[in-house]
Amino acid sequence: MAREDLQELVKNAEPELFELKVDGEKFAGEFLFVEVLNLSFTGPALPLAFHASPDDGLFDVVFLEAKNRKSMLNWLDDNPEGAPPPLTVLQGRKVKMVWHGGHLRIDSRVFLPPKKPVQVTITLEKQSFKVLVPSLAHTKEP
Repeated sequence: MAREDLQELVKNAEPELFELKVDGEKFAGEFLFVEVLNLSFTGPALPLAFHASPDDGLFDVVFLEAKNRKSMLNWLDDNPEGAPPPLTVLQGRKVKMVWHGGHLRIDSRVFLPPKKPVQVTITLEKQSFKVLVPSLAHTKEP
C-alpha cells in the first residue's frame, strides 16, 4: 500500500466495528483500520509498527481510532521514518478477530467483505524461514 493510498484511506474511511482478541485479551471498538504486522513496515517502507521485530515471536497489532485521523494524516505528510505513528499498538502471539465487513488485505492480496461476520485467526509459524548460504571454502574465485 503506497503512502498516497493510505492517506486516501485515512481521509475517507468511516469507523468500522472491530472485535479482536490478542493472546486472549479482548479489544473492541470502532477504528479506521487495523493492521496485524510481524515487521515494522507495510507497503513501501511505511513504519506502522515502529518498534516491531520479526524475530521476537510477536505480532504488532496497530489500529487507528477516528479521533487520531488528523494526527495520522499529519504523520503521513511529515517524515514517517523519524517518529512512531499515532496508532495504538498491542503485541501478542495469537490474534483472533471477527471480520464484520470492509476489505481484508494479506500482503498484496485483497479479499472482499464477507456476507456475514466470520472469525479470523492469525498465528506465527513455529519455525522461522531459513536461508542456506554456501561456505566460502567451496566457492571458486574467477
